[in-house]
Amino acid sequence: NASPPPRLLKAFGDAFDRTSTGEVVLSSKAFPRLARRRVAAQSAARSTADTMRSLLTEPDFVAGLAEDRPQPRQRDGRWVVPVAVGSGQARVGKEVARSRSGATAF
Repeated sequence: NASPPPRLLKAFGDAFDRTSTGEVVLSSKAFPRLARRRVAAQSAARSTADTMRSLLTEPDFVAGLAEDRPQPRQRDGRWVVPVAVGSGQARVGKEVARSRSGATAF
């Protein structure tokens, strides 16, 4: 019989969880380091979202945006908002991309 010992079968079986959408993922309970990294990633995501919301309430920042109610989005792995080219908002961050027309930078 080539099956692994029962203790390893249990450990392997406990190494996976199913998300609410049915996706199979590695278990945070089985991998404490992974659990800590997931917590850190969630914290960083909340912090980024809070910072973006804060920026979008500052009148000086919103004045140069290309849209009235901009929705932050990701481009090339960075969070961006559309900025009208020539608005002077380039000092806020790094330009990641431009629209096809060239009128909007992100």
